[in-house]
Amino acid sequence: MEENNTHLIVDCGGENLLASAEALHDKFCAAMVDGRPIQVDCSNVTAVDISFIQVLIAARVSAAGRNLSFSLKKPVADVLLTALQRGGFVGEPPLPSDGFWIGEA
Repeated sequence: MEENNTHLIVDCGGENLLASAEALHDKFCAAMVDGRPIQVDCSNVTAVDISFIQVLIAARVSAAGRNLSFSLKKPVADVLLTALQRGGFVGEPPLPSDGFWIGEA
C-alpha cells in the first residue's frame, strides 16, 4: 500500500487470479482499518479472473458500510476493462454509469 496525505493507494498490479484472492482480501481489510479513503490502482494488472472482480465488489460494499470512499484509480488496465466488458459489468464502449469501473467515480 502506498500512502499520501488524504488516502491509501492499494496497488493491484500483476496477476489477480483465484490463487491470490485471499491475499487481496487481506490487503483491502488492512487498508480499511486505517480509516482513510481507498484508491485502487489497477493500471498494471496483467491478468484477472472473476474472483478479482468479486473481491473488488465485496471491498467496495464493505468500504461503503464503513463510510469510506473506495475508488479505482484511472486508468484501469485494458485486461481488466476487457474482463469487465465480457462479464457484463461495463458497456462497450463504457457508459456514464460505468464510472466506478473505469476510474471516473
